Amino acid sequence: MLLAVRSSSLNEDLSTSSFAGQYETVLGVKGRGELEEAVKRCWLSVFNRGAKAYRRDRLSEGPSEMAVLIQRLIRADASGVAFTVNPVTGAKEVAVNSVRGLGDRLVSGSAIPDEWLVGERPVCVNKVENALSEGQVDEVARLAKKVESHFGSPQDIEWAIAGEEVFLLQARPITTMVTTEGKNMGAQRIPIPIVVPEGHWIRQKEHFPKPMSPMHASYALTMMTDSIRLLMNDVGLPIETIDFRLIGGWVYERIVPPGGKDRHPPPAWLLRILVHLFPSSRSRLRKMVETVRADLTSRYLERWNDEWKPELVKKSKELVDLNLASLTDDQLETHVSATLEHVRRGKEIHFRYMGLGLLAVGDLAITCQEILGWDNMRVLDLLAGLSEKDCEPSQRLAELVQLVLDDKNLQDAIWRLNQSMRPDEVISINPAFRERFDLYLKDFGTTALSYEVIDPTVGEIPLVLLKLIRDQMALNYDPTAKANALQERRNSAEKEAMERLRSLPQDTKTRFTKTLRRARAAYAIRDEEVFYTENLADGIFRRVLLEV
Repeated sequence: MLLAVRSSSLNEDLSTSSFAGQYETVLGVKGRGELEEAVKRCWLSVFNRGAKAYRRDRLSEGPSEMAVLIQRLIRADASGVAFTVNPVTGAKEVAVNSVRGLGDRLVSGSAIPDEWLVGERPVCVNKVENALSEGQVDEVARLAKKVESHFGSPQDIEWAIAGEEVFLLQARPITTMVTTEGKNMGAQRIPIPIVVPEGHWIRQKEHFPKPMSPMHASYALTMMTDSIRLLMNDVGLPIETIDFRLIGGWVYERIVPPGGKDRHPPPAWLLRILVHLFPSSRSRLRKMVETVRADLTSRYLERWNDEWKPELVKKSKELVDLNLASLTDDQLETHVSATLEHVRRGKEIHFRYMGLGLLAVGDLAITCQEILGWDNMRVLDLLAGLSEKDCEPSQRLAELVQLVLDDKNLQDAIWRLNQSMRPDEVISINPAFRERFDLYLKDFGTTALSYEVIDPTVGEIPLVLLKLIRDQMALNYDPTAKANALQERRNSAEKEAMERLRSLPQDTKTRFTKTLRRARAAYAIRDEEVFYTENLADGIFRRVLLEV
């Protein structure tokens, strides 16, 4: 018989603090030896660093006595938590979060749950795991309300379903509720201070369409500003950097001129005099000329292939392969710093290379406009498909799509995904697909899905990968046909350009071919570069934060 060994401290489930997650729980314990070790772990967890800090912040007394509960482990088909009052809005509805299997993935934050709200009837807010039917959600909600009626106050319960039976594992009062004269007010709202710094600031909507979390802002904004400063120094542009700030939760940016203060630009005649008078201006001008003459973009492309990419690949693998659960608190603290340095290094490389890559593509656009009269959309035909052609995640995704297209049973299952088929059932239909799917998650599962560390990674919600495959199928996606079509677009645009260049001077032809070669080389690694410097690095840091 498998056992669950849980802590039970006098400090837990108070009116002001729950101590949820601060003490140890050990699941799947078998045999006397494992049981003794699990009991020790639970008792000792009262002295761990996190629990001590929690007590210090919330309580005046020292550690209380610890009891340990030993229970039969439920072989759960689904499990989760339920709140008898919506903990965010205070509405009188039951909030149910559920995952497939044991609930430790939910409690630890390593799984994204299905979310249901039960008022007059169950309403699914977010379905990731497809863990429960509507009828099962109703059963969980009824159990939660019984517990609330018994204790006479809003409750937070843990539950599990095995077969046809719903089990109550734990109940505690909801400690985050704010009540005024008996009225439930929901979670306490924390005001966000809005401090507008001096200067002209613009909302950064392209990369940050949502408010940024304080966690992400605590490291990313400074890293971005410092990295862009290195780029400006590399190329000699008359800009110090681009500064990023959080204003009311939103990301704003400001171009910082030399000297740091916003001023009206001087007239052209004065600008020429200032360049001669001030050494820093002459230095920037020389660097701009050197950047063009030395073809710094091509040099940075060589550095990417020969130096930067191998460095990032090696370090990423080291960080991903490390067993975080085996680290002590001190080792984990050191590892957080090492991972944060990896994130900083990635952003430094990203902004330095991306800036020069944009200059190369911009140079091609200007060249085509001046020589051929083309607009930007026609210029992009010269680059069509290059950024994903050599990007390994894109190639591997295309292989998964092809495996589905070759198996009618697998196709049918994916169309029924989250209706009558669970993700794990779909993946298991074809052994070859299962093997490639698992390998994709192993190699790329740590990839962030957005520029935000609090958002889950691909590996945390495999359903995203299945839905992406399904979306490609809906578009009648054919990887080979798409690659051929994009190559035809490139060839057609280049052929048109060369025909129009035939009657022009040789130096004009040389300018075009040189500019095209440089832009294509820079554009070709765009997706690959973003993957290693941004998406993978942020995902690796999220993994560490979850462990912390």
